[in-house]
Amino acid sequence: MQLPPPLTLRYWFALSPTPFMFWVDIALWVFFGLLFVAGIAAYFVKGKSKQDKLVKRAIGRLGNLAVTMSLVGLLLQFFTFERINVLSMRVLYIFWLIGVGIWFWTIYRYWSVEIPKIRQKRLAEESINKWLPKKK
Repeated sequence: MQLPPPLTLRYWFALSPTPFMFWVDIALWVFFGLLFVAGIAAYFVKGKSKQDKLVKRAIGRLGNLAVTMSLVGLLLQFFTFERINVLSMRVLYIFWLIGVGIWFWTIYRYWSVEIPKIRQKRLAEESINKWLPKKK
């Protein structure tokens, strides 16, 4: 029984891999381009948003993720298009996905864990500070 090509190690670790199918190649170019546009849009949303500083910082982190990883993905796609031996290995796309996953997880953790802690800490400080004397 022979495994399909994407399930073999030779497919992922070939030093000079065969090119992608045409539609996969186009889909990857479009995906990385749209990811870049989404990152730029996140910067504009961050600037125009009336949210608090913490939410703006999270949106900025998402924009950084999108722009950086789209440029890395476009670079990987360029190496694949030019058929540069070692730099077009398909395993680099898996490393790219792992990098995106880890970076997105840190942003999610900031959004769901850190922001509520900071907001709760601010509320506690405000409730204490309202009773403290202020300069006149």
